[in-house]
Amino acid sequence: MMRNIKLFGPRTLSCIDPSESISDVLTKHQNLIKSVKTTSEAIIVPIYMFHPSEGFKVYWNLILGLSLLYTAIVTPFLLAFIISREFDDWFVIDCILTGVFIFDVIITLNTAYIDDEGKLICSRKQIFMKYLKGWLIIDIVACIPFDLIQYSINPNGQRATYNTLSKLVRLKSLPRLFRLSKILVLFKQAKSFPLLDNLYYFFSLSNSRVQMISTFSMILLSLHIISCLWFYEFDPDTWISRQGMIDSELFDLYLTSIYWALTTLGTFGYGDITPKTTGELLLAMLWMVVAIYFLSFAISSLSSLISSNEEGKRKILDKRLALIDNYAEENRITRKVKQKMQKYVKETFDKDEYSFSETIELLNYFSIPLRIEIAQNLHHNAVFIFDLFQNAEERFVYTIIPLLRTEYYISGDYVYTEGELSKEIYFVISGKGHFVSSEKFRFKVLCPGHYFGDIEVVKKIKRDFSVRAAEDTKIWKMSQDVIKIIEIEFHYVFEEMVNAVDKRDHRMLMDLAEMRAINKASESGNSNLKNIRKLITEEYQKLVIQQETQKTEQDDISRIELKLEHCKNFIQKNSTLLEDIEKSLERLCNS
Repeated sequence: MMRNIKLFGPRTLSCIDPSESISDVLTKHQNLIKSVKTTSEAIIVPIYMFHPSEGFKVYWNLILGLSLLYTAIVTPFLLAFIISREFDDWFVIDCILTGVFIFDVIITLNTAYIDDEGKLICSRKQIFMKYLKGWLIIDIVACIPFDLIQYSINPNGQRATYNTLSKLVRLKSLPRLFRLSKILVLFKQAKSFPLLDNLYYFFSLSNSRVQMISTFSMILLSLHIISCLWFYEFDPDTWISRQGMIDSELFDLYLTSIYWALTTLGTFGYGDITPKTTGELLLAMLWMVVAIYFLSFAISSLSSLISSNEEGKRKILDKRLALIDNYAEENRITRKVKQKMQKYVKETFDKDEYSFSETIELLNYFSIPLRIEIAQNLHHNAVFIFDLFQNAEERFVYTIIPLLRTEYYISGDYVYTEGELSKEIYFVISGKGHFVSSEKFRFKVLCPGHYFGDIEVVKKIKRDFSVRAAEDTKIWKMSQDVIKIIEIEFHYVFEEMVNAVDKRDHRMLMDLAEMRAINKASESGNSNLKNIRKLITEEYQKLVIQQETQKTEQDDISRIELKLEHCKNFIQKNSTLLEDIEKSLERLCNS
């Protein structure tokens, strides 16, 4: 027990509760969680309407997206290569998809939307007019059950493959192909689905990579569709007959179609497969136009994106490395240390954080409901374990919390050392740390939910003690800029912090006094309670006197620095005046 007290401080057991998790703390503060409601919840959506980006609509968009992907990949292949009969597997799947698209029309007509001003529109008339100007007609055409219509005309189940009606019916799924561009809208909403969100994090996909993947996916999808359409025109004069492939396997036919589409897209044009019929000529010209778009716009955009991104990053990295070279040369830093500096810059370059102004600009771009949600979800609602934020108003929470920087310290790392300038306040999210005195005593354990560094910041003094990580620790850092925002915009919170400083400072000195007293009692062999209490009182008085002396010395130093600064400004001002007088005299002499 004595060893643990020496290691972690006299109040270890009172501040550490291993069984208490963040979820337990959240349970204690349910009233606070309920009070921090998002503004979006204040916007009441009628019970008969769906929210466009929450709840059921998110999962429905996933179902619709999978249906559209099926339509994009399987439907063209069925139209070109497979002649299905009524009530086979393809017929059943087609009927299911028809039902999905019918339900989608109904759901869309009952889904609110957000207008250009960010307002949630729940009026059925406005929803209908917006849908009518967009996808309504195409969606309704795509919902027509052509298979059932044909079966009602020919109930015997016999399909006349080459008559006019059959050719029209085989086009039954083409209107659905017009819906494929709707996938682009669904991709924007896909991140709201937890599974896809985890995939984005797992593969660490940046915006530029997502853009490249999307472009190449569109190229592959277009290749697939145009290949199916190239085979679709089937009569005695088509390329299939000319190539003698009428009895070829399905895979060979599809592969040959892909080959033609790819050679046309790449503008190779070997000439072994050429268009002859009117349908083939029209399709080939259409594909050439599309190929021009892909080659001139899509690929150039990707190359520009990659080159500009890499070039910009390269310039910044080169500039930083050049600064290290100059700094090392001017200060005669050894080559080994210089190499470590360069290695650190290269390894951390891609992980650079936003500057403070960039972070402010980014957060101001978001709506207030989203900023509240960001603040609540940072590190699994860690905000609610800190006393400073538990009873604060939501504006303070969503303004300040996203501005805190996350830092990681491995066991043994110092967060700061005694005598450093005090600029930041720290909040322990996970892990443990402890204060270290000038005598290397470890006291006052810092657990998740504790914050420290505020005493010196408020008193505007240097660090009284060092803080060291006892294990791998995750910490929020509140910078000087954020503290300034609190002081100006949330003055009442800053006053609470100031008022709490004296009490926290007293507790800090008492913890150190207890640690010193226990150590002295252990060394002297006199560990009775009365002696320890006496030693605690003596040590506490010494610390108070020492702190007051340091404060007086620091105040004297501050006054001296202020006077020196005043003298410096006075001398500079007089020097400028003397230079002006000398120039005036020189001009008089010359004249």
